[in-house]
Amino acid sequence: MELKYTPRTIKEIEDITKKPLQDVLSDFSMSTIVIFVQKGMAIDEDKAYEKIDEYLKGGKDIFILYTEIMEKLQDAGFLPRQLDLKKVKKSMAQEAKTEI
Repeated sequence: MELKYTPRTIKEIEDITKKPLQDVLSDFSMSTIVIFVQKGMAIDEDKAYEKIDEYLKGGKDIFILYTEIMEKLQDAGFLPRQLDLKKVKKSMAQEAKTEI
């Protein structure tokens, strides 16, 4: 999924959610993911749902998508570069297994 984040898209996300970026990221929900896909791809909400559906049908899961969003935010400079997202992915995968 081709996601691109700019200062403008981050401000739009913060305006929609009425929260700073870090607080938005801490809210792991479908609503949050839809907003990040919508703004990261510059598409409307319905198209964002379609893209997420295609992504999931491609064999990936919502946890992988969430970490991909975080990686794109990090690449664009909106998350600390020293943040170890591989460790985050591993932790999320373990949590997902625990919940099952």
